[in-house]
Amino acid sequence: MDKYTSMIQKLLSLSIKLVAVDFDQTIINIHTRGVWQFTSKSLVPRVRPSFKQFFTAMLNCSDLHVAVVTYSPQTTLIREVLEQALPDCDTSRIHYRGTDGNWKGVKGVPKEGI
Repeated sequence: MDKYTSMIQKLLSLSIKLVAVDFDQTIINIHTRGVWQFTSKSLVPRVRPSFKQFFTAMLNCSDLHVAVVTYSPQTTLIREVLEQALPDCDTSRIHYRGTDGNWKGVKGVPKEGI
């Protein structure tokens, strides 16, 4: 068992059901500032190898939900980057939350959070 599979098993043993990961300077090794002017293909080499392995392990586990969270409004770009960086994974399982205005708050939870 590799270290990423072991990490996933540990998360599941702790009853963790969702892993949310930041994009800029976390999944990728630069900051797009939310205004990336180039293609998603140009960001793929910037995806850290460890995150490729971690996401592959997470996406191979049906009991774990995966999200990418960001202050960037460029969630479509981010989705494209991960689709290209993880061609052998079902990236449709990844949830994306950014400042693009395309998602609604949860009923009963104030905008400011809990």
